[in-house]
Amino acid sequence: MVAIRTPGAMPVHKATIVPRGNALGMVTQLPDKDETSITKKQLMARLDVCMGGRVAEELIFGKDEVTTGALSDLQQATRLATYMVGEVGLSSLVGPVHVDSMSKGGRRNTEALVDKEVVQLLRDSHARVTKLLTKHTTDLHVLSAEMLSKETLTGAEIKELLGLAGGVKDSGKDLGKAKKDAGASKKSSEKVGDAIQGDKENVGAKDNESEKENETLPDAETASEPDVVPAGILEPVEERANAKVGV
Repeated sequence: MVAIRTPGAMPVHKATIVPRGNALGMVTQLPDKDETSITKKQLMARLDVCMGGRVAEELIFGKDEVTTGALSDLQQATRLATYMVGEVGLSSLVGPVHVDSMSKGGRRNTEALVDKEVVQLLRDSHARVTKLLTKHTTDLHVLSAEMLSKETLTGAEIKELLGLAGGVKDSGKDLGKAKKDAGASKKSSEKVGDAIQGDKENVGAKDNESEKENETLPDAETASEPDVVPAGILEPVEERANAKVGV
């Protein structure tokens, strides 16, 4: 829910409640394009997605009934906030500083500010997600019921369930358009193939006619040979011998 409704968050590829190892479920997010760097907006969105599980437990079960299930999410969120503040300078309190590159004295004076700013980022994220899920509590229950029923949903199915753009219907339209274009391309290819086949048949017919004409024409060597056998060839052998000796 948080990933779908938070600007800057990576698109949801799939969500499941099927247990895997120590995790009782997971949400897979995939970028829709190559990324060489990340904006502050995207990093803040990642913080909010990490807070989604803990906030949902607080809203549904109450603050006294939250579990340890959000451990890995909180670890990831804390590391991310520390990275934002201490490494890439995305904190107005600490400033554009890479803390590890400072002198030992400077690091000691700055570490307290870094810790304070990290906690503040996490608290602000928790507040934003609480406001978001409180506003969309009905959608949260609808999505929970559908997950219990099917166990696994794609990002498009979740959007369709929540009535958001880019759901299954929109994907179906794109698929239908793609199939229509593919069909038109196939028909065009068939027409070209028929034309080529017709040309081949015409060429074959002309070749057959040429062969028939060649069969009716006499061979050059055969035409030059005389049909009459030269005189003397059929004379008896004795007569030819007597002629030679003058008898």
